Amino acid sequence: MTTHMTRQSGTTLVVALIMLLVMTILGITSVSTSVLQEKMAGNMRDQAVAFEAAEAAVRAGENWISNQEFRPEPKASYPGLNGVWKAGILGNLSNQNYSWWTDNSSSRHSVSYEEFDSALSITQANTQPRIIIEHGAFIPDDLGLGGQYGEQSGRHYYKITGYGVGATRTAQAVVQSTFVKRFK
Repeated sequence: MTTHMTRQSGTTLVVALIMLLVMTILGITSVSTSVLQEKMAGNMRDQAVAFEAAEAAVRAGENWISNQEFRPEPKASYPGLNGVWKAGILGNLSNQNYSWWTDNSSSRHSVSYEEFDSALSITQANTQPRIIIEHGAFIPDDLGLGGQYGEQSGRHYYKITGYGVGATRTAQAVVQSTFVKRFK
């Protein structure tokens, strides 16, 4: 019995290894793409939570003004709960950072969302939303000198600013609204 030994060059092995390398690279790329998409989806959710928290704070401020029978007196220093700032005292609120909004010292600026109503709470947010209400302007109904008791009737304009944080502190949102109220 004779055996014929032919010399093999190993090209099949080289081609198989190259195919394995290409498939490994494709697998690694798809895994890294999936991880990146997961991070992007998480960041979008976090930003949505921050926006919703800020919007809820604005709505709470609007409801508070709407429920006031008499006009709250605007103040130049921290007005506390149930208070309104004078316009322009705080500057541009959208440029303020996290620590400015969450400061609870004697020089604090904003009121917590929960302080408006203890039943209110946003569980997904890292920090409860904050609210600032500023009295913007009074626009009289006419050019007369006053009503029955010397007060003019008209509309009071308020700027309500809500600050929200997402599930992490990196996602922050500021929402502002102008609210008009006519008091008795």
